[in-house]
Amino acid sequence: MWLEDFEIDARKINIRDRGELFNFAEIKTVCSPRSIDVSPDLMNLYLDYIAEFHIENVDTNHVLIKFSGENKGNPLEYADVSSLFQRLRKKTSVLL
Repeated sequence: MWLEDFEIDARKINIRDRGELFNFAEIKTVCSPRSIDVSPDLMNLYLDYIAEFHIENVDTNHVLIKFSGENKGNPLEYADVSSLFQRLRKKTSVLL
């Protein structure tokens, strides 16, 4: 997702097909482009996240970025997200 996919006032997130991206992210199916209504609370959390992590030295419009390391500020890659979910699964015992 990119920053411009979030419509703050309308409380919507737009899921778009952007083809192949350098971080290997892609939309799952051709039917996937859509608009999702979200709560005001979720949109406020998004705004808090952007204010804290998307600072002037972050040079990407991807929403989900790396927080540390030599690639800090770069978009998350598929492997990063997969690793995150594996760690969360172990901590919470939730099956994915």
